[in-house]
Amino acid sequence: MPHSNCAARMPDGDCTVFDSTTMSTDSELQPEARQGFNKAGDGKDTIKCAAFLSMKTRQPIAFAKEPENIPDVLAIGAAVKSLSFLNLKARMIVTDNGCASESNMAELCRSGCRFLTMCRARTGWIREAVEPRAGELVSPDNLLPFEDKIRGITIRIRHPFTFKARHGTRNQKAGDEIRREFTLWIHAYVSNDTCNRDWNRLESRIATLKRQVEDGVEDFTPAARGMIRRFLAVTEDKGVKRARVNDAEYRKAIKYCGVFVLVSDSMADCAEALRIYRRREEIEACFRLGKQRGDLAHPRGWTPEVLEGRLLAMFVTLGYVTFLQERMRAAKSVLGKPCGDPRHDLKGNLDAEKKLKSWMEKSTLEEIMQWFDCVREVTARTKAGRLRWSTALIDRDRRFLKAIGYPVKDSTRGF
Repeated sequence: MPHSNCAARMPDGDCTVFDSTTMSTDSELQPEARQGFNKAGDGKDTIKCAAFLSMKTRQPIAFAKEPENIPDVLAIGAAVKSLSFLNLKARMIVTDNGCASESNMAELCRSGCRFLTMCRARTGWIREAVEPRAGELVSPDNLLPFEDKIRGITIRIRHPFTFKARHGTRNQKAGDEIRREFTLWIHAYVSNDTCNRDWNRLESRIATLKRQVEDGVEDFTPAARGMIRRFLAVTEDKGVKRARVNDAEYRKAIKYCGVFVLVSDSMADCAEALRIYRRREEIEACFRLGKQRGDLAHPRGWTPEVLEGRLLAMFVTLGYVTFLQERMRAAKSVLGKPCGDPRHDLKGNLDAEKKLKSWMEKSTLEEIMQWFDCVREVTARTKAGRLRWSTALIDRDRRFLKAIGYPVKDSTRGF
């Protein structure tokens, strides 16, 4: 269900985030319900919910229902068509590594849609491009300007993609394979914190398996057996097992500790690519919010019309929530700071704003909404009541509403 009005309000230079999640359903009337991948693991039919979000405004743009069992490449194709319908051809689509297969990137390159996606560093053609320049990742010269623990480099390559022809021509038939080369920018990064964490985790896991093998344990999971075959050389002498670490495989594994890769067909700036990709986490938060508070994990709509109505209600609610979060984020950036206005820069006023900022940082959005849902006004009519009850709560609430742009009365009684 595309929303052209939402798309029209996107600022210039904005990027579009695309992601999808699954919804379980008990209904047999939903045409998109299929047996497929189910994150909940409840064995029920699922529906894929695809969504677009603006990265700058964090506002939802469009959502759609899709059958769960369709390939990712078809979902990407439908997403690109939606962007065209919404007149967002000049925008960039940002995806996670769930859409990083070669077929998906081929579809994006073929459609002419700009994209930025995370890929696995161990993917064959990416590894071939990164390994010759891996030494540059340890150089302090490649530290990112906004991160003192992440270094990054950019590699420009020409990579061939293979896809099938959609229509027949004189030289080919529909369905024939076409091979074309596209220019891609591979942004490779290494994070010190992630590197240490991955390295310690790998060493701990190998040490545990080594100890278990030497103790005679034989019941291992398939994943553990694979690690034993790769990293340990096991010998047995007079019934006693000895395990020695395969140094060559170990060195290959630690080479990619803390390394992650972004691939784009149009963005050549390493730092800007990471800055843009980090903001896509908003869509994960949106899906999490929808599943925890918006009944998205298992919507109770029996018919397609009811389900679309619930999705639309969640879509509108999500817009209000993200709008309020942006207002709160902007308010916290200026609260408690002098602005040059003598009436505002009084010590008492700045101290009150600092207390408000502290309360906003310690409280979740849900807690703040519950507070305003329960507390409308606190007043004390007697002298004893005024000694017992503080009017700071009312003052803080009034300041909060003013900070987010809500019109309030100047009186200390009420909002």
